[in-house]
Amino acid sequence: MTFQYEKDIFFGGRLFADVLVFSEQKLSKSGEEALNSVFTNEEIGAAALRVTPNECAYYCDPVSLETSFAYNAAFAVKASSLAAVGGADKRMGVYAASELIARLKAKGLKTVYCPRADVRLGASLAPPYADRLFDGALFRNKCGTREDMRAALIMKLKAFRHPEAYGIGRGEWLKRELAAVFSGLSLSFGKLGKDRLLKGSVEFESASEAGLVRGEYETEEIEETPLVSVITRTRNRPETLRKTLESLRHQTYGNFEVVVVEDGEPLSEEMIKSDFSDLNITYKATVKNIGRAAAANLGFSLAKGEFLNLLDDDDYFLPEHIEIGVKRALADGADVVFLKGIALEINKKSDVPYEIEVVNKNRLDFPRIDPFTMVRRCVTTQNGVMFRRSLCERVGGMRNELGAHEDWNLFLRLMAHGRYSAVPYASCCYIVPADKETEKKRLEGYAKFDTELLRDEKLVFSIERNELVAYRESVIHDYMYLLSLGLASGKAEEEEKKRREFYEDKKLLTFTEIEERDFPISLTGDELRQLYFSEIDLIYESEKEGRLSSYIENRYSELLK
Repeated sequence: MTFQYEKDIFFGGRLFADVLVFSEQKLSKSGEEALNSVFTNEEIGAAALRVTPNECAYYCDPVSLETSFAYNAAFAVKASSLAAVGGADKRMGVYAASELIARLKAKGLKTVYCPRADVRLGASLAPPYADRLFDGALFRNKCGTREDMRAALIMKLKAFRHPEAYGIGRGEWLKRELAAVFSGLSLSFGKLGKDRLLKGSVEFESASEAGLVRGEYETEEIEETPLVSVITRTRNRPETLRKTLESLRHQTYGNFEVVVVEDGEPLSEEMIKSDFSDLNITYKATVKNIGRAAAANLGFSLAKGEFLNLLDDDDYFLPEHIEIGVKRALADGADVVFLKGIALEINKKSDVPYEIEVVNKNRLDFPRIDPFTMVRRCVTTQNGVMFRRSLCERVGGMRNELGAHEDWNLFLRLMAHGRYSAVPYASCCYIVPADKETEKKRLEGYAKFDTELLRDEKLVFSIERNELVAYRESVIHDYMYLLSLGLASGKAEEEEKKRREFYEDKKLLTFTEIEERDFPISLTGDELRQLYFSEIDLIYESEKEGRLSSYIENRYSELLK
């Protein structure tokens, strides 16, 4: 195929190639080859391109790579497909590529993310907040539901009250809104004709974002490529495992192996041999059930990589996961790297073949990664942590006796004995049931091990005074934010209930007691959790006495001094 490069998606000139690439930079030869391979599939009409080193991609299906959103300046489309839908709609502004995807879909053409076709840009492609607001409202007007349109209107009214949050003044807001009114009128006339077919065709993530943005992150420039071992535990469901292995074919990092441990009979062995000979897979079946933790430990012992990463048989990596994790570890000299994940709420349609319906997507954001936060709740997912094999061996792997939270416990011990770093970018997906009752039962099963996971002699942290002070401040900052939303009282009540479940009437270790000691100090995981709940005791006591607001505000004022 031949390629024609254009900087502006609102291109109106003559077509003289098979594929139009909208980007300020040309693709490398390997990038063009990757794009050429994508477009050999007649069902695909367009492709979203990867941007490096300033990563800022929308969510894509981890197996098929199909996506509903793309950035205007990192987008490719077949010339025939572009002609079939009449080009980009200028009214859509920064969402022109995404709206074009909706029209292609209406014609039966898919759009996929092409991670190996990357354009190098010096700045992030994420559009300004004001453009997201006004162009996003028009996009919703054309392709959304009434609820989407109502949500966009509410966002614009909020922006009028606080336009500075969007980088504009009220005069600019009025100017943009007037232009939007005229564009909206033209859309209304369009809905009487062909545009009517696009109504409700796009699933918008929120009022502030059209699609689920995975984050913004600048990838480190590092040439080293150490071997990474992906440890996959499975049991009696080869068709589910198949999808997970298929997602690994899209990895942009080439030097990895997969260690599959089947906890039971070798039901997946033939499928792996016949269908995944292109992947470097070591397969081991235990025949007898040994449990999740023991299966992981067996996988660790079979691994040859410098780095390890868990990936259970119903979870997925997005294409850049291994590459980003390795580069961050090497750049920071980290033993453990935490990456953000995306929770896919699903309804299972069938077991064979394994088919699911994703009904909702939630990005798992962690505001901070530190031992204080992690002993309270695991803020990441099991496949969102990459760690050195040497450190895993030093801490003894997973605790076989834990029936749940075995990965959470391991991550805490890795943090206690190694250096850790975090990547503010969603690079993996994990499955949760959309049915609330099923999810509730699942979480109740895990909750039985909430206390046991911190009863670990190896779980001891060395804490500096500044870390202790920063954490206590963060608790008050969190409650100050909740107070502004009117949620502080409910949260204090909820946390006090947890405190009773864990400690009943036991006297807890307090920040005041700790601050009198010589630093650095050694604290167990349980003692770190006690510190948090000792602060909750004070907050909850003030709530019972009717002075919650004044207590939090006074504590917040003290922190600002």
